[in-house]
Amino acid sequence: MITTLDTVSWAKELTTGNAEFVETPDLELFIVSNIRENGGGYGSGFGISFSSPYQFVVLESDPVPPSPGPGASFGAPPPTSVPKATYTFPQPTISFDPAVAYDSNSGLLHILGTRNTPTSATSSSPQLSDVIKFTYDTNTEILTGPFVIAASVGTRIRSSYDICVLPTGNTLVALSLTDPNPTFPIPDYVAITAVEVGGNVVTVTTTTQPFVAGQWMLLDNLVNATFLNGQILQIVEVTATGFLAYFNVGNYPSAADTGNAEPVGSSLFVVELDMTTNLPVANTATILDSSPSRSGNTFDGISLLTVGPSVELYYQSHPKVFTFQDQIFTINLIGRDFPPGGFGFNFGGDFGVPNPGFGADFGFDFGLSPTTWSSITPLTTFTARYSDNRLTVLSDYQGNRYLSLTYWSQLNHPEGIVGSVLVGTSQGGGDWFFHLQLECRHVFTAHETAVGLHKGIDLMRDFAAIEIIAHRVDRSHAAFTRG
Repeated sequence: MITTLDTVSWAKELTTGNAEFVETPDLELFIVSNIRENGGGYGSGFGISFSSPYQFVVLESDPVPPSPGPGASFGAPPPTSVPKATYTFPQPTISFDPAVAYDSNSGLLHILGTRNTPTSATSSSPQLSDVIKFTYDTNTEILTGPFVIAASVGTRIRSSYDICVLPTGNTLVALSLTDPNPTFPIPDYVAITAVEVGGNVVTVTTTTQPFVAGQWMLLDNLVNATFLNGQILQIVEVTATGFLAYFNVGNYPSAADTGNAEPVGSSLFVVELDMTTNLPVANTATILDSSPSRSGNTFDGISLLTVGPSVELYYQSHPKVFTFQDQIFTINLIGRDFPPGGFGFNFGGDFGVPNPGFGADFGFDFGLSPTTWSSITPLTTFTARYSDNRLTVLSDYQGNRYLSLTYWSQLNHPEGIVGSVLVGTSQGGGDWFFHLQLECRHVFTAHETAVGLHKGIDLMRDFAAIEIIAHRVDRSHAAFTRG
């Protein structure tokens, strides 16, 4: 079944991301669009108040029956759809590229996307972006937001981010950022007031402490400890007055100084957001992987998966320096409370049976540390010229995981660039098995604003079919797909 959703174009997915749809347990489809071209005015500034071209909409499929099937229509016969909610950006925004997570307990759609960083009431930066969050209540049909993810303000977002719902109702957000600062409000730099070096450990005292362990900081403009000017150091510990970093240099006694510390480099950043305020939960902001400027790896292709109390974060990494040759890409896994502790699912479920024991989940979280992240586990590597950053990982009710990613290689072939698909599966959360599938000489994506659904029982086949038009699946028991 193919349903045309709109009579005007949405932002092109090949350059600005895509839309996303979610299917609820009630077989309803909610679609969050990318930037919708709702009229162009007469150029930047003039005409903005007449008809802004910078907006996104939330669509809801009509009930079945009378609609012949989920997704057959959205408020009106195709190709006209009636949005349940609309948001218009005050400033020019090229891409919204939403990631959506649905909370079946509360009926909330948690929407994560980007905007061009505002520079005035009607202008924005053409290069820098912010990650912003909206919440759509499917019960009241109210859209709230935007809530700015403070770490992302004015950074170069690599269009790689994802969101998932935790058992508490809070959300977890993962972002790939350049020059991140995980606090709010965002200073361009922090002022240094003192420096000490002992045993190759640099102790930096600052006026404020907007730091997270793993961050890379550029030190500059120091008056006394001039040997640190221009040095990029990685924070190993955050203190009440500043931070500590390793640097192989002779001892330097504690002395007052003036200078700046500026966040730099690439970071894989996660933070938990409160379900009510959408503000960061204390002590949850974490940098899981990072590299300094102009060297090391860069991070993209983020996909979050929640399985019970555990969170699995899958991401792609590859060398930052572009060599115009094929290079090694790595798919990595890192988890929070993963693998789960306790005594395992269903422990104590039959205590006192038949009436009724302590419940199926009794003992599952005994001894867990829900905010502790595991070490990084590389799952597989492959050689490619470049790779899509829309890594997709999903799970089913049996605990099986499925992974899909598109990449391109330079081969000795008349067509030059050849597109392939990496697919992988983990049965019951065990070992991963991967297969590199040569796809075709020409890789393309249709531009029509439409969604296609079909019914089948072969999950891997259906998954591949969905991925032709959809590029991210949210990681919960309902189906969540960026289409």
